[in-house]
Amino acid sequence: MQERALAFDFSAIMLNETLDDPMSTNVPTAWRTFLESGECMVDLFQLFSVDLPDKQELMQKIKTKTCQCLALLANVRHSLF
Repeated sequence: MQERALAFDFSAIMLNETLDDPMSTNVPTAWRTFLESGECMVDLFQLFSVDLPDKQELMQKIKTKTCQCLALLANVRHSLF
């Protein structure tokens, strides 16, 4: 669910319409405080490091989604800050 929120193009503008993916993640300015606090990143890295040996398939899905969220957060447009 989080990766869908991060992948949503809030500005409705692609920098280069010939690309399949936008070059940056556009998020509402209201999210600035949340993203600057760093708690989001800490939570995502903790989630990525969780290990449930008896639930390997579930853990793989969680780690994949977590990586997608981290990648999208790494691409948040720098003008937000």
